[in-house]
Amino acid sequence: MLFAAAIFFFISGFFVARFPVKPELAWVSSIFVLLMAMPSYLALCKWLGIKRALLCLIVLAIYAVVVEFIAVKTGLPYGEFRHFDKIGYRLFDTVPWTVPFAWTPLVLASYALAAHRFEVARTRLFGSALILVVIDLLLDPGTVAQKFWQYTHGGILDFAPLNWRFYDVPFSNFLGWLLSGFFASLILMKTLPPDKSQVLPPRGLLSSAFLVIVFWTSACLWMQLWLPALVGAALISIFIKPLFFADSS
Repeated sequence: MLFAAAIFFFISGFFVARFPVKPELAWVSSIFVLLMAMPSYLALCKWLGIKRALLCLIVLAIYAVVVEFIAVKTGLPYGEFRHFDKIGYRLFDTVPWTVPFAWTPLVLASYALAAHRFEVARTRLFGSALILVVIDLLLDPGTVAQKFWQYTHGGILDFAPLNWRFYDVPFSNFLGWLLSGFFASLILMKTLPPDKSQVLPPRGLLSSAFLVIVFWTSACLWMQLWLPALVGAALISIFIKPLFFADSS
């Protein structure tokens, strides 16, 4: 099922690249975000139980909205940017309601992948944050090219190093992902029940991020964003082994 979904989203990436989403079709983008989020949400519910999983998802959703709201209003921690009307209604006229559904699965996947590679909690947190940054090296160039949002400059801390651009995305954005990703992973770790925090997360938590990566790798490839597409290809190779060629846990 996951493999079939990946093929569907890879093909969808071609059409999005060739026929960019119009604001009046923002509901299509919203449906895609929800569909891609579902596999990891279901895996989390199966692992933790519905009540605890909902607690984790709600806490992370609130965190995502708060961080995004602050970022839009102040430029911290990502740099100054603005959303376009392509990914759904904006909460408080600021944050698209789809943000928690788009971002939380990436946190779940990054934490799960780091947990399978690092035993020490502190190393796991930093590893998870770094994985998120690598994923964003794929996502932000694609979403900016598709005009989901646009960066103006590096924000309050606007000086040359932070305003260095990677496909119209300032360096400050990646520093912001490192910071917000670290605390998101910490929040996730703290909301896990004691018996689950000591065991490896299920590989099913990687599913949604894998679909997101496949989709945006395809879109970047067809938009000729070669470096992001290369990052996406590397991420796909990393995600494929635990998802398809290892015993589930």
